[in-house]
Formats: sequence, C-alpha cells, structure tokens
Amino acid sequence: MKTETSFESQLWGVLAEERLTDLSQFHRRGFFDEVPLYSRISQVAFLKKGGAAKANRMLLAFGLKFLNALLAYDHPRWPFLAALTVWDDTDDGLIVPNVFVCSGEMRPLDDLLVLHQPAGAFAKMMMKLLMRVDRAGEFLALEDNVTLSEAARVFIGRTAIPDGEWMVTIDRFEEGAPLSPPHRS
Repeated sequence: MKTETSFESQLWGVLAEERLTDLSQFHRRGFFDEVPLYSRISQVAFLKKGGAAKANRMLLAFGLKFLNALLAYDHPRWPFLAALTVWDDTDDGLIVPNVFVCSGEMRPLDDLLVLHQPAGAFAKMMMKLLMRVDRAGEFLALEDNVTLSEAARVFIGRTAIPDGEWMVTIDRFEEGAPLSPPHRS
C-alpha cells in the first residue's frame, strides 16, 4: 500500500508536468479535447517495476481518481461530459488513459460518437482491468470502433454523477440509446 501511495504521488507529479492539475481548464464552456495523462513512457517507467499488468491497473485506477476529481470540481450550467478513454495502442505494454471532455454543446458528439458494449479483444481486456480496480461498479465501459475503424477505443465513465444536473454520462452515446437531454442522477 505504501508503494502504491508513493506511485500515486509520482503520478500527480506527472500531471503537474503535463499541466493538467488546473481542473478549471476542462470546465470552460466550449472545451472539447481528449488529453493523455502522460505523454512519454519515461514519465511512468517507475510503474514497470511491478510488471505491465500491475502498472496498467495502477494507471487505470489513477485515471479514474482523476476523473472523479474532475467531475467533483465544478458543476457547470451547460452540458458537460467527462470520461476516460484508452486506445488499443499498447505496443510497449502500458495503457495511456486520456481524459475526454466536452463542455458545452453535445450535438456534434451525438452525430459522431457511437459506443457499443465491449465485444473486441481490447475492450474485453479493458473490462477485466476495470473489474480489478476498487469501486469498479461505479463505472461503465463502452467500446468505440467507429471513430477509427482500424483501432479500438474504450470509453470509461461514471454510471451516475451525483449532483450533476447538466452532467452527461457515456451511456447517452450507446448505439440504440434514445437521444435524451442531460439528466440528473
């Protein structure tokens, strides 16, 4: 446990290097981006000491903690979606959690983003990894294989967002889901 606490402290340092600790930047109306939590493998090489599986679990758990902090930071009066994404590009064995944020108009996403229940090998691997993280039941994983047909991307978001009148959850973009306005959870 002490080692994981030390690793988490080092991961917060990586976020500071990447200039991601100012959560207000993500809540600006009109912000729309998918930002990696780290940009160089050397920034997280310290995690590899326990093997890739343990490192990936820690990266995902830390990403979910960051996501929770982002969602708790502010409750804008406009539609707000925040989730983690992970692309199937783990050539070196480590996942790269990205924070995906759309703050404001959701209509462009309604036309472009189509998510499915995990079916591909990478999405199923991410589901297994998610199940190994504390409080996994609070999160939903859905697969995107439409944005880039040759690469899978998994969206991981909260199943419910407390006190978030305008918060949008990723299930809004699940194929076949009725298009609905942001809802209170």
